[in-house]
Amino acid sequence: EGLVFLYWAQVLGASATLCGVSVLVTVSCEIPLFVASRYLVTVFSPRALIAGACIAFTSRVTAYALLPSGQAWLLLLCEPLHGVTYSLGQLGAVHYVAALAANGPHQASAQGLAESLRALGGIGANGLGGLAMDSLGARALYGTSAACVGLALSAYLLATCCTPGSRAGQPCERAHAAGDGEGDAAT
Repeated sequence: EGLVFLYWAQVLGASATLCGVSVLVTVSCEIPLFVASRYLVTVFSPRALIAGACIAFTSRVTAYALLPSGQAWLLLLCEPLHGVTYSLGQLGAVHYVAALAANGPHQASAQGLAESLRALGGIGANGLGGLAMDSLGARALYGTSAACVGLALSAYLLATCCTPGSRAGQPCERAHAAGDGEGDAAT
């Protein structure tokens, strides 16, 4: 994510204004999803929200890799998926960690640890992504990113719900609706 403006400017020919408008499009798609978060977490499990974020990411970065040079404005068609990626990923992760911590005394610590790991992952991804972008090119970087997230999503889905003896019920249950204490299994 941290290298996308470089790719857009250097490969697609995007202007600073177009990059700024892309942020506006992204945020315009995030806000309604966060406003609807109470509803979303009662309808979808954390697992489904995370899967939705991964599918949106994979679709978006695949489109980035395929955008023709000189047609940078097309990236605005991809940016709603950026908002979906971020909002569903955040909602899913927070509720997934909350389910794993099970309202215990360390729930805040678990959320802090999850965010710390996310930050470290971003640092590592930007460093390795920069090296890959320099050596392989930006299109290959984004195509590879899509493939890696697609594989990680498959492994995640198998690990959380499809392996014998897995504790699928915890992270796969829907979040409790407005504190009613009842959750239904979803996906």
